[in-house]
Amino acid sequence: MSDKKKKIAFFGLPLSGGNYTHYCYLKHGLKDFEFSLIGVGKIDISLICDSSFIHLGNDLDKNKDQTHLAKIVFDYIENAHFDIIIPMNSPIVVSLIPFLNEKTRIVQIVNSDTPRVYKYVTSHIEYVDQIICISSKQMQEIEKRIPFDFFNSNVSLIPHGVTLDDNDIKYNDNGILCLGYLGRMHQGHKNIFLLPEILKKLSIPYEFELVGGGEDKALLLEKLNNENIIYKDHGNLDKEDINKAVKDWDIQLFPSTVEGFGLTIIECMNQGVVPVANRLKGVTDYIITNQIDGYLIDNNDVTLYVDRIMLLHSDRNLLKALKHGAKNTVKNRFDLATVLNQYNTVFTGVLQKTNDKLPLDFSAWKPYVEYKPSLLKRILNKF
Repeated sequence: MSDKKKKIAFFGLPLSGGNYTHYCYLKHGLKDFEFSLIGVGKIDISLICDSSFIHLGNDLDKNKDQTHLAKIVFDYIENAHFDIIIPMNSPIVVSLIPFLNEKTRIVQIVNSDTPRVYKYVTSHIEYVDQIICISSKQMQEIEKRIPFDFFNSNVSLIPHGVTLDDNDIKYNDNGILCLGYLGRMHQGHKNIFLLPEILKKLSIPYEFELVGGGEDKALLLEKLNNENIIYKDHGNLDKEDINKAVKDWDIQLFPSTVEGFGLTIIECMNQGVVPVANRLKGVTDYIITNQIDGYLIDNNDVTLYVDRIMLLHSDRNLLKALKHGAKNTVKNRFDLATVLNQYNTVFTGVLQKTNDKLPLDFSAWKPYVEYKPSLLKRILNKF
């Protein structure tokens, strides 16, 4: 590469969550690249202040004004001369992939485990330069959906990482377990309403803390109050303050049902916190080794959550062993420095590729067709 920094457009929003955290790690860690975070269309939620955030078409509806938005985004990408585009599930950007300058490279990052996301990242595959999966489950799903040769040469597994914490693990020797939940408070994917169901069955002294926000937070707090469960709510915190808060925890509760990776798990494990998590095949069991650095709970069984928490309360030597195991797992497998080196290799590699696929004329642009489950699947999802 030349001495001039290569420009990368990462489409997304400055919101609390794994995507924005991941963007920040890349932006601050890869000094040879200039990152821009780009949002598309009208947004009705409050955002974190980020000087690198660019909001295109902020007064346009993403559905009604798709054609106008597509032209705005297309013109911006072309005029800004981005070297790499990371669409991050933006349907507008995905629809533009075949029309972008042949010098522009497309890198797809698979950030969840849903058919909708798999359709995004495999659309216009002939124009895509690299797909990055963040868990083994995603690798399995992507392999089913794309040509064998492309999978072997253009798909990478790069998990999320965190900056290693060198401080000592904190042990609570007062006989009270400190439990916590870190992340977005969304019932649909995160299954947060299971938390009060678990906590109300505990017959041991404990403290419970929450870090994060989300659309279902108020209802979660109401449910905790209805069960007379005492909690400490930290709200949304920046990265440094998150680390300070979770360092006091013994156990992280993680009842999610849909995840791309589970970044909050390794953030907690990095501080010596033991995850007790719903088993998501190829996702949470890719991170956690059961009974070595945490516990995996099949089918979000409340009884098993309670049993594992009670066991760690009664056996403090086991708790200490798992705390050490958690911290060692992050050190050995999820060091951010290693992750950044892998991304640097991918980005440098795609920029060296030649592209003989000429772009289509924008006059042929059509809106992206979203994934829709079958009628049978939609009926089953209601139960």
